[in-house]
Amino acid sequence: MRASFLALPALALTLFAACPPTDDGDPEPTPTPEPTACGARLGATCGAGEFCLFEEDDHCGWADATGTCQPLPELCYSLYAPVCACDGNVYSNDCVAHAAGTSVLHAIEPAVAGDVVGDWSGTAPGGWTTEWSFGQDGTLTKTDLIAPCPEGVACVWSGVVVNHGTWSMSMGAVALSYQNPSNMAGATTPSYLNTESDCDGVTLTETGPTGAHATYTLD
Repeated sequence: MRASFLALPALALTLFAACPPTDDGDPEPTPTPEPTACGARLGATCGAGEFCLFEEDDHCGWADATGTCQPLPELCYSLYAPVCACDGNVYSNDCVAHAAGTSVLHAIEPAVAGDVVGDWSGTAPGGWTTEWSFGQDGTLTKTDLIAPCPEGVACVWSGVVVNHGTWSMSMGAVALSYQNPSNMAGATTPSYLNTESDCDGVTLTETGPTGAHATYTLD
């Protein structure tokens, strides 16, 4: 009986030593890997399924600014908030640009009155050069150079039609009104010009009576 009694403590010590100590603390978090730098002098360092993301102040990597490699988005929202991307194209929003593998240079804002003030020119729907002058005070002058009389030549008609009036912004378009409008020789007096914004700035567009389109750019 004595030998059997002494064996029990020995067995208990053996079992206690075999059980590992418990740790009630939180496990160590797995460190998040740093994103890979890309762009500028580093070049194209992103892998398949990634694109180089630049902050807007980095201007797509100009002046040796670098971006970080980010996964291409798999789904994008449908909100229309156009952007000019680093590849020179316009996308409906930043997510769509990222899905195409490019970062964003800047957002494209709707045209405001300050974008319109100045002198514009382009080819009118009739095929001749038309010049627009939009004043800060809301006045406008439209000059259609339909068939300008050559310098030093006496012509019965100057070949130029000039219209004066006023302008204002209305729902993103340029609303126009004229004083004594003249449509001589096919000159047009549209009631509005549409504005279009892209990576190069703002353009004004006109649709003529026959459906022909004209685009005017700031001189």
